[in-house]
Amino acid sequence: LEKAILARNTGEIVSVEKEMIKQNSEEGEIVYPLRPGKKLRVQLGDKVVPGERLTTGKVSLEEYLTIMGRSACQDYIKNQIRKVYSGQGIDINEKHIEIFARLMLSKVEVTASGDSNYLVGDIVDYWHLQKLNQKLQTAKKQPVVFKNIISSLKDLASHPASFLAGISFQNALKGLVNYALYNPIDYLQSPKECVMAGQLVPIMQTQSGRNNQGKITTRHQGGRHKRFYRLVDFKRYPKDDITGKVKSIEYDPNQGLKVGDQIISGASKDIPLKIGNNLPLKFIPDNTPIHNLELKPKKGGELIRSAGTYAEIIGREE
Repeated sequence: LEKAILARNTGEIVSVEKEMIKQNSEEGEIVYPLRPGKKLRVQLGDKVVPGERLTTGKVSLEEYLTIMGRSACQDYIKNQIRKVYSGQGIDINEKHIEIFARLMLSKVEVTASGDSNYLVGDIVDYWHLQKLNQKLQTAKKQPVVFKNIISSLKDLASHPASFLAGISFQNALKGLVNYALYNPIDYLQSPKECVMAGQLVPIMQTQSGRNNQGKITTRHQGGRHKRFYRLVDFKRYPKDDITGKVKSIEYDPNQGLKVGDQIISGASKDIPLKIGNNLPLKFIPDNTPIHNLELKPKKGGELIRSAGTYAEIIGREE
């Protein structure tokens, strides 16, 4: 489906020809080139407003954003999403539409760096750039000039707020170059980058007594305290001897390891028999405390996984 021609200003259609449409406006005469086969939606003498379609076809969001601005473009996106769902008889909460429309306009492209460290062509968060420009103007420095852009779901995933999450999706080389230039700080606010960095993962907020449509189903139920949990890799690696170093200790009731201790995971009988090391049961003598027991090969530890728990090997059958 071809793109529709959009009116750039308020005015009257004064000429409709095979190759062009002419419009009188306060800024003068505007000429819109017309390709053969285009079906017109206006006639001679019609008054049009900015953003109105002069021909049939789909509306280009980039062009609509340039003509109408951020607020009007966001309203247009929300109206079009509502039409899609209401046409199929689907009831969707307004907050989901608001979030989607806001995210599509959350990025801007730098056209003039001013006195900032950004380069021309950088994709930056809109609200972050607004705060930066306020600081630059307060310091009587040149602010950053940017243009609004429309971001797809793929673009949003490629340019998240987290540096680690961005390079793990796509354009890793470009992300590493940006990191070398700007040295950004990753505050590890979402689960993805927390897992990559081996930090505690924030649990998603509770529903606060509301269902998936945002309607209250349980009264007097708040969001509760923010909790965290850690993703633990319980799998075994029996082929190769893998060494590691204890970086930090969150909770160790037995106080068996210390920060800086080296541990080994593998299948060799030469692995030292000490706390933290992983090796097959056949190389572990009787009456030895064990932890994180794997029942099936390559499935990972399934028993005795909680902190402070352990079992002892009493005997074995040949």
